[in-house]
Amino acid sequence: MTSHRWMINCSLAGVLFGVLTVRVVADDLDERARSVRWQHLQVQTNAPDDLEIDVAHPVSALRFAEHVYGTPESPRVAIVVATIDDGQFVLYVDANRDRGISERDRVEGSGELRLLPLDAQDVIDDVVSQFPRELLIRWQGDDSGLSIATTAGIDHTVKVDTADEEQIFMTRQLDGNANGLFADSKDLLQIDINADGRFDPFLETFPFRPVVRIRGQRWFVKADQFGQRLALESASATGRVKIVTNARSERDRLSEIIVTLAGEDGSVYSMTGSDSETELPAGRYAASVLFVAIKPDGADRPWEFTFSRDGRIRDEDWLVITKDQTLKFDPIGELTMDAVVERSPRGDGVNLSIQPRLFTGSGLLINLCRIEGSAAYSGPKCGVTLVDSDGRSLGQSSSGFA
Repeated sequence: MTSHRWMINCSLAGVLFGVLTVRVVADDLDERARSVRWQHLQVQTNAPDDLEIDVAHPVSALRFAEHVYGTPESPRVAIVVATIDDGQFVLYVDANRDRGISERDRVEGSGELRLLPLDAQDVIDDVVSQFPRELLIRWQGDDSGLSIATTAGIDHTVKVDTADEEQIFMTRQLDGNANGLFADSKDLLQIDINADGRFDPFLETFPFRPVVRIRGQRWFVKADQFGQRLALESASATGRVKIVTNARSERDRLSEIIVTLAGEDGSVYSMTGSDSETELPAGRYAASVLFVAIKPDGADRPWEFTFSRDGRIRDEDWLVITKDQTLKFDPIGELTMDAVVERSPRGDGVNLSIQPRLFTGSGLLINLCRIEGSAAYSGPKCGVTLVDSDGRSLGQSSSGFA
């Protein structure tokens, strides 16, 4: 009897421990949800054309979204929500970016919050680097939609030399727009200035900018976009950059522009068109990412365009920031377009793939075009037809630059 009673008590303890574990996990997710910065994703009822789906839910119950997690050149991550009658949902995420959704992509959990590991990717000339992250996803139904957030920040110990002494600061970078990067204009930098072991959300939290002020002294923030390194250097030799653009139209209005500059040392800085001038360390820089939003006259929502660096930096793409000088920079410049045509066998004939490419004057290639609030894959597309000298069609394709 004693042995039997012990087994019953053990079973009861196991059940209670399981309940306690679930509650602790739920409480932990709720705590994380209160401390992150959420990014809303628009969901669609139609799936991307190239996404293969094999899940145990009817297509009518599925909602689709996509998100670039990493640099703009990285493949889009497909997110699929399967809605269930009782208000619950099943979440699938194409974390390995193989453009397929099946039961192996299911994210375990219950309630409105789900947590999963997801690598932020950096893609340069088909070479992929991956940086581990944790992504928190919240689904509140069709009305509120889908929100995502990078959960943890990147911590650094930073030493700075002042005229009187060497100081050590604990710092943390936070991903403000849930793209897996930590040096965007919407990201945050926290500095434990008073060394009390925590970051004051008001006095010790700064927008990620090239220059921060600590105890009356100005410091340059030298950091890469993936949070691998961060340093503070005395802001002595400084110049300024002012964004200017000739993109003017009587019909269209430039509503937003954000430019990311990369220095020769790998440090990156973002600036917006609303900034009158941005102070930077003197040196050489090249534009690496450009985001432009243009609202046509009479339109409800702006069109959004994202450009990024394609291959090596040309000599003419470098900007030289000199001490005490202001450089006016037009990141759009004169747009140019070409097309890449690829041939591949198809049955008795040849398949032609036609990909138009649009470049800015600063050498950046377009990789996303959409209307605000819509998925890139469901946005406007143009038809492309290749014809011979007699006007006969040789091949057709469509492109939305996505």
